Amino acid sequence: MSEIIETKDLQKQYQMGDVTVEALKGIDFTVREGEFVAIMGPSGSGKSTLLHLLGGLDLASGGEVFLANRRLTRLGDTEVTVMRRRHVGFVFQFFNLLPTLTVTENVALPLLLDGQSMKENATRVAEILELVNMGNRAVHTPDQLSGGEQQRVAIARALVTNPKILLADEPTGNLDSASGEHLLRILRRACDDAGQTIVIVTHNPTAAAFADRVVFLQDGALVHEILGGPFDVPAITAAIARMNV
Repeated sequence: MSEIIETKDLQKQYQMGDVTVEALKGIDFTVREGEFVAIMGPSGSGKSTLLHLLGGLDLASGGEVFLANRRLTRLGDTEVTVMRRRHVGFVFQFFNLLPTLTVTENVALPLLLDGQSMKENATRVAEILELVNMGNRAVHTPDQLSGGEQQRVAIARALVTNPKILLADEPTGNLDSASGEHLLRILRRACDDAGQTIVIVTHNPTAAAFADRVVFLQDGALVHEILGGPFDVPAITAAIARMNV
């Protein structure tokens, strides 16, 4: 399989008053097409920063990001926006659903932003809602849904454009164990059945166990990885203990 994500000497610094914080210190990282990768590490290790740079949500301070054979760090803002909209789906810990829209409208939003019509995509939206077991909640608004249901809608929204890449930042962080496991099985199925590339940031060994590969960040550096998943949870827990992360 070819590489669909690659970083070379990726760096990110933040200025906090007179202090320069090095969030990422020259990360070399690749993800193959159709691979499921989990990124782990302690708070402040640079996990979310790396994910945001991979998806073009933030600008690197140095180095390069290649996404689907395009060099993000050489594209203009409009080109990055179009690239992200058409090739990348995002799932965030806090759902980010629009409260005044129905479930169907929230899921269809990426298509509408890309200039496509709701009518033309009604079947696609309905299919995605069935995939995440939310077809019976299509006309509800987010305030009528549980946390687990809202996260399933967020996944449907991320998948509706059939993106090559799905990036998820702590997707199970606000869910109970049953809802979290259901979400992870949806992601695993998207990888196995649809060949989509999945990258998640997580603190949760149970979530990381669904991945094909787990990489560990510490103090802005990639310090370790384990291969050969999906894993069992004790294997992930043992790796965390060895790395003291």
